[in-house]
Amino acid sequence: MAEEPNNILKALASTKPREKGGSLAQDRFDYQNCWALSQLLALHAAGKDYAFAFEFHEDVLRLNSPTKPTEVYFCQVKTKDSGNWTMANLTTRPKSKGEKKLSFIEKLYQNTKSFPNCSAQLMFVSNAQFSFLTRTGEMQATGLNASEKKLLLDTLRNNHAGITDSDLENITFHVSHLPLGKQDEMVLGEILKFFNEKLGPECATHVSSWYKAIKKEIEAKGRVNPMLIKTVAEFLESKCLTRAEIQETLANIQKTVKTERNWGVILNLLGHEKLLPMQIFAFRDGWNRFSVDQLDSTNTLVQDLVVKLTDVVGNIPDVANKTLSQIAAEGLQMFRAQNPNWSHAHSDDYLKSAILWIVYERRIP
Repeated sequence: MAEEPNNILKALASTKPREKGGSLAQDRFDYQNCWALSQLLALHAAGKDYAFAFEFHEDVLRLNSPTKPTEVYFCQVKTKDSGNWTMANLTTRPKSKGEKKLSFIEKLYQNTKSFPNCSAQLMFVSNAQFSFLTRTGEMQATGLNASEKKLLLDTLRNNHAGITDSDLENITFHVSHLPLGKQDEMVLGEILKFFNEKLGPECATHVSSWYKAIKKEIEAKGRVNPMLIKTVAEFLESKCLTRAEIQETLANIQKTVKTERNWGVILNLLGHEKLLPMQIFAFRDGWNRFSVDQLDSTNTLVQDLVVKLTDVVGNIPDVANKTLSQIAAEGLQMFRAQNPNWSHAHSDDYLKSAILWIVYERRIP
């Protein structure tokens, strides 16, 4: 009987990962991160929930929910410069200092022993093909021919007595579609397609910056020492990327694009008010700074400012017959009068720009 979802998270967080020998080669590290991001993007586009963890029990963990997971994919990602993987490659125990270590497939299968109640799905991923799967895609171990299946089962039975054919249903061999050495270009193309289809062509200019930011976040999570993880909260915060977190970054891009479009409208109107260039530059600088600040939902000072300025804008008299300069000036005066102790870290130019942001963000779809 499957364990309760919250206990799956507790098991993952409380079980110490097996030690990994040596440092991870940067090229493989980059490849597995690109593969994980590609998988994440596909799930997001399909509207599915997920949480991906990095360098925790396996190279990549994929959960079908960050709060109530019912299954966990333990993904071992390996690259090859040439040649195919054979069952002998996967089951042979390498020697190190005269001692035989576990084979690739034995290490992967250890997760079923560590997490017997987690509906563990085991996936061996590579850019290279398998001798028994000469195409991009996946196959379950149950699809192996008789000799390969026997070799696999005999190897696993060295450490796990009683394994039968049915236990192979949870093992999948996955040939990645990402070419080694060109994985970044491929993923960038996938992100561009996703942005065009899901966010709109206007957002496409942010593809590169979004990709760099997400990869940087994945790399940072991979570097966190897994031995320091003690609670579910620490696991989710330090090691995982969730659908909600990715969605927030995408929503912020849409907000930024909308803000850029709104500034174009405001600039045109300010031009008709015959403001001096330095006055327009001040508005632009304040607009840029406030637009960035308000994207941070954890900045309570700015979020409170948005609420207060929204109330001020709603109470400016006869606003429909005023110029933008007049609206900004009157709004500033009202705000200062109502909030005499407000932090003066926000300059008048910043606040006037924020007032115009409130006016146009609320009115332009």
